[in-house]
Parts: sequence; C-alpha cells; structure tokens
Amino acid sequence: MKKKSGTTGKVIFIGLVICILIIANLCIRSKLSDREIAKDHAVNQISEAAGDVFSLNEIYVTVPYTRTYSYKNDKGELVQKTEHGSKEFSASSINYDANIDTQMRTIGIYSAPIYTGQVKLDCIFDIDIPENKDGYIYYPNKARAKISIKEKSIMNQPVFNLNDLQKEVYFDSELTSNFLCKDGKNTLSTTLEIRGARKFKVMLTSTQANLKINSDWKSPG
Repeated sequence: MKKKSGTTGKVIFIGLVICILIIANLCIRSKLSDREIAKDHAVNQISEAAGDVFSLNEIYVTVPYTRTYSYKNDKGELVQKTEHGSKEFSASSINYDANIDTQMRTIGIYSAPIYTGQVKLDCIFDIDIPENKDGYIYYPNKARAKISIKEKSIMNQPVFNLNDLQKEVYFDSELTSNFLCKDGKNTLSTTLEIRGARKFKVMLTSTQANLKINSDWKSPG
C-alpha cells in the first residue's frame, strides 16, 4: 500500500512539474511575442518617418495627341468627335549614379537604419514622333518628361535639364516637367535628393541601363 502511495505521489509531482514547465514556456513565448511586436512597431515608425522604401520606377516621355473622327449617331446624323490621349516613349538608355549614406535611428531600446543621398540620372530618348494623319494630330511642344517616384522619397524639388534647357518640375502623382520634344534624340538629366529606409529599389526600364551605387549600407534589402 505504501509503495502504491509513493508511486502516486511521484506521478502527481511529475505532473505538477510538467504543468509548471508548460506555463513557464507559454509565459516566455508571450513575452517574446510582445517584444517582437514592440520591435516591429518601432521599426515601422522609424521607417515611415524616413520615407520608407525608396523606389525609382519608370522614366518616360509623353507626347499628347488628339484624334478626330466622324460617325453616325442613332438618328443617322454625321457627328464629329475628338478624343485626347498621349503616346509614351521609354528611354533608350539611362545611367544611374547613386551615393547613399546610412544612419541609425532609435525609438526606446530599438534601432533601425535609414538613409539619405543623391541619385544622378542621365537619360537618352530616341523618339520617333508619328505623322499627323488619319485624324491624329501630335503636340510635341506640349510633351512631358516623367519620373515615377513617391513624393515623400524626395527631400528637395529637383530641376530637369531637358535638351540642355533647365525646366521647372512639379509633382502630379509623378515628377513631371513640360518641354519641347524633338523628333530624334532627346536628353534628360537631373539629380534627386532622396531619403528612405528598409530597401533601395530601382526599376530598370530602358533598353540599356548602367547602375552604380556607392554606400556604407552593409545589408540593403
């Protein structure tokens, strides 16, 4: 009888130890999860304040046009209609020259890297402006050069050098500048003062591209 009681006591003791270990494990996991959530929140705050992911996307030129055509309406009357559109031209070559400096930002006990720097762009567009025919009329004097980038990624408003003429830039969902587009070779150069965090992304959309990056960032995304 005593032997059976001793065995029962051992089983109960082992069960209690297992329960204590399970509870301790759950507490530790909860603490680690809370710590991870707090870290992610701090990193998100730091990154958002620095402009978050820098992403340089398409660089292109648009030439507006009108298309006028005639058709018969429901009454059989001949009606003339004019539509507005634009033709896009991608760059034939782009040189990217980026210089990036990183810094550490801290919130509480958590830190994350951010960066600032410059991206110099030299672009060439080989543009073949279509003839004005079949109701189409093109307006190269109202052409626009565009760089697809987030406004919060830019520290200062840049200036576009288009065909060796400095042009003011405005933000219309993209960096945009109006210019007179020539038939044939057109050039665009500019320097972007940038900022960001987490990652540095460049979309290579031209036929030829040369990308050069100088940075002290040890582990860019």
